[in-house]
Amino acid sequence: MSEKPLTSQGEDAESAPFDADHLVKRHGVSAGIGRLLNLVASAGSVFILARLLAPEEYGQFVVMRTAVSILGMLAAFGLETTALRLLGTCLTDVTTRRRRQIMATIGRAALLTSLSAALIGAVSALLFGPKYTGHPMSWSIILVIALGTIASGGIAVVTDSLRGIGRPGFASLLGFARGQGSSLVHVGMIIVLSLMTLLEPPTWETALIVYVLVVGTTVAGAVGVLLRTLSRGDDGINERRANEDVPASVIGVLTMSWPVAVSTLFAFLTVSCDLFLTSNFASTEGVGPYVAARRVIMLLSIPMSILNQTSRGIIAPMRANAMDGRLEQVLRSGATLISIPCILGAVVLLAIPEFVLWVVLGPGYHDAAILLQILIPGQIVFVMTGACLPVLELTGHQRTIMKVDSLILAVMLLGGVWVSSSYGAIGLAILFSGCTAARNLLLWAAAKHATGINTGFGFRSMPQWRTFLDQYRSRRQPSKTGSTS
Repeated sequence: MSEKPLTSQGEDAESAPFDADHLVKRHGVSAGIGRLLNLVASAGSVFILARLLAPEEYGQFVVMRTAVSILGMLAAFGLETTALRLLGTCLTDVTTRRRRQIMATIGRAALLTSLSAALIGAVSALLFGPKYTGHPMSWSIILVIALGTIASGGIAVVTDSLRGIGRPGFASLLGFARGQGSSLVHVGMIIVLSLMTLLEPPTWETALIVYVLVVGTTVAGAVGVLLRTLSRGDDGINERRANEDVPASVIGVLTMSWPVAVSTLFAFLTVSCDLFLTSNFASTEGVGPYVAARRVIMLLSIPMSILNQTSRGIIAPMRANAMDGRLEQVLRSGATLISIPCILGAVVLLAIPEFVLWVVLGPGYHDAAILLQILIPGQIVFVMTGACLPVLELTGHQRTIMKVDSLILAVMLLGGVWVSSSYGAIGLAILFSGCTAARNLLLWAAAKHATGINTGFGFRSMPQWRTFLDQYRSRRQPSKTGSTS
């Protein structure tokens, strides 16, 4: 027998219906404000770090930080998405107790995966670090990489857990999104490195140590917020009874999470492996400009991160309440809205790339202009296909993501080795832009086929645009009738 949806006070859902509009606004506003703060902090971080560090040091720091982020994805092991799914759709009427049970199990699993990933990170740094840095790795850097792995994985799990229990504001402020630092991390890095510059110029090793220390401090704050929230009673958010069994053991949670872990790692490698390819195969002079172009092109996808954060908080509850049509309307409207600033920004980058690079990164990066222009088409497709990745993640289609990303990753690795060694950074930029466009088109098609939800750009999906078209047609109809008579 199917269960009736309950509110957190145990009332019948008919007397207190599920408020989808409130849910969308709450997560959307939180994601927007959080991303705006992150934009200011991130832009300030890039602006200052690119001037505190030499171009070669800055490029090396970005590569090593990316390595820590990849290890953090392994440490999280997909538990962040599992927590979001369980907290969003698998809550009983005993909400506070169920939340604690879910988080206790996920916490034990996260501890196990984080320690394992830290060990892998330390061994990898010892074996492969000299190949990418050009000199032997010190034990202090190896320890920093291990600690950064634990911190990056832990905060990813805590962030989506906060979003799942109805605290999207804290999640947007404290948390990460696909390995990107939070506002607090960026601000902390700027302050600490600026103070250290008064003593001596920082190197990439110094910047990496500061990064990990600030991330660790942010983890402590995020865990504190989560524990305090879980210690309280019900917060008045509408919730449903369990629609699927909640794993009661660490093994059960890990069994549910491993497809998410593999697909997440593949996805991150797909969008980051070019950084390692340019470090390994392209000329040394091309590393700095390529990394600079990759950093600046991410400005076009800032609105996309807002849509992704919003969608991750609303997909599971709205699907659980059989509101697929409303969900598609929200996601398509969001994709349409964020595509407009993306296209305008692309026009600016095409017209004056050298000026944008000078404003964002300072002098010395003019060689990145052509690379920046090459990367634009892939980024536009990424934005216009909308939140197809969260839709697949939160509806149990991680294996589909895994297949797509394994294909694109294979093309990037096999083709990237030849392209970067033969044609340098320009060839790698062309390959990466094409793979980015192909990956997102495949994910968009897969999401539409598997769930029936179209997440892509489309003016007709917006209620305001449909109203405008209806009014235009109604005004045109009398004139046509008059001309006929």
